[in-house]
Amino acid sequence: MGEMHQPDKKAVEAFIASCEGKPAALTGLDKLGEGWHGIGWMATYTILEDRAAPEKKVVIRAIRPEGFGHDFASDRAGSLLLQDALSRVVPGHIRSIGVGALSAQGIVRVPADAEFVQAVEVATGATYGSRFNTLTASPAELDESRRLAQYLLDLHSKKATLPEPQARSTYKRVLRDCMGHGEMLMGVLDTYPKESLAWLTGKERAQLLYHAELLRQKLEDNHARLCRVHGDFHQHNIMLSEPSANDPADNGITLLDASRFIWGEPADDVICMGINYLHQAIRTTGRFTGPYRELFDEFYNTYVEASHDKAIEQVIPLFFAFRSVVVAHPVFIPDQSDDVRRTMVMLALGLLKEGRFSTRLVDRLLDTMAAQKPSTGDAGGAGA
Repeated sequence: MGEMHQPDKKAVEAFIASCEGKPAALTGLDKLGEGWHGIGWMATYTILEDRAAPEKKVVIRAIRPEGFGHDFASDRAGSLLLQDALSRVVPGHIRSIGVGALSAQGIVRVPADAEFVQAVEVATGATYGSRFNTLTASPAELDESRRLAQYLLDLHSKKATLPEPQARSTYKRVLRDCMGHGEMLMGVLDTYPKESLAWLTGKERAQLLYHAELLRQKLEDNHARLCRVHGDFHQHNIMLSEPSANDPADNGITLLDASRFIWGEPADDVICMGINYLHQAIRTTGRFTGPYRELFDEFYNTYVEASHDKAIEQVIPLFFAFRSVVVAHPVFIPDQSDDVRRTMVMLALGLLKEGRFSTRLVDRLLDTMAAQKPSTGDAGGAGA
């Protein structure tokens, strides 16, 4: 497992039985594929005491050891344990069945060569990301953007219940991780192939980090902002369906892969989704205009007006910087021009220098960049 080989079937069977609390028989274990962070297998099984029942399925997930701060087994274990906890506190999230350390001997005391894995329920349907690149800002799509904002309003309404010293420490940790975590600003920059960075100088990367640190220092005492968050709220982690007409609690939103924080900064979730609208607008029009601007405005204005959170404008630039290097990533999203990549990162630098976010400021910064070198649009897309 340390080299991401398929786990031993008997070990998986024992793991599932432990999660179910009943003896189980594994009937299939098929590789689903690999992503930037991990690898997954579909496990099919039956409960031995109820063989007449239909087969059940779970996804077995493991994390790759290369990059993103996942270098050591303890890093990967911590990530899966946190995701397991998040699945129980983030509304609408798919269920985590459990986390275990698998070895050839089954689930045992953690041996030196063990690898941690997680079992999650199977999510059916397509993600918002599967059609994100073809949105037209139709009335139904604008309604979806409003629903996403309303989901975040409900999610973020649960404030952290921590003693003040712990809240202060946790909020500083959230801001610090935005810069230095292996999956966030500096960690993502470290995964850029050096040969792909002709569009961004070393001095400019250093300026991005310098101004991010200056802003972090200004923000670090805002611990009252801590609330329940998703941590990776973009279109590829969101599944949308029609809300139930009979069940007010069924908003038609299912979430995948909550990450990093149980208590976090709401600006992270808001701009994680928001930057993808902005990025796609620039890719398709060269400016922050068109249907993706309409979708952004519907999403962002709904959130800010209902939350009355004007202070979010001062926090967004820090998380925008992190998300900018994700959407500009040459491996994550290869089919975009270097002009678009540079526009996103230099826009982040401009927002950090200003210490605030607004759509009017984004337009002004883009005007300044366009005057220096006209930007070009291109097609396609992926998530932050």
